[in-house]
Amino acid sequence: MKPLLALRPTKAATIRDVAAVAGVSAMTVSRVVNKEATVREGTQDRVLAAIEQLNYSPNLAARMLTGAQQIRIGLLFTNPSANYLSELLV
Repeated sequence: MKPLLALRPTKAATIRDVAAVAGVSAMTVSRVVNKEATVREGTQDRVLAAIEQLNYSPNLAARMLTGAQQIRIGLLFTNPSANYLSELLV
């Protein structure tokens, strides 16, 4: 019979785990994952090898939070009446 720890699902690799294996910072891993051109080729190769070794995949929920676009609407009034403004904001 297997010990309880062996039956638990393994924890997914984090960006920090990849950074530790590749010997770089978490920011460097982020730059490689986001395909920024500021990472040297040798460093990028080490990070990609660590990603493959750890079977790392970015947390999509976290990416959606940081990459979400915000919609802002600006209004300009020359002389708004209180009634018009209250109806508009409701």
